[in-house]
Amino acid sequence: MLGLPYFPVTPLFPWFGPLGMVPLPSKWLIEFSAPIPTVGRAEDADDPVVVFNVADQVRETIQQTLYALLERRPDPFS
Repeated sequence: MLGLPYFPVTPLFPWFGPLGMVPLPSKWLIEFSAPIPTVGRAEDADDPVVVFNVADQVRETIQQTLYALLERRPDPFS
């Protein structure tokens, strides 16, 4: 409609004019978890039970990492 590839939506846009289109800064906390070993499972790659168990282990690792990061998350407004 405006000929722009995207239109930024920020909480301050209409009230502060063009300055309100500048996004607010945000803090990020990124952590890489330990690798999940899959050595010796190549021959079982067609077994749905093995694939489900590995996928479940990946989901559980991600969830536990997110819980740990939530506890360490700093205040976003400080």
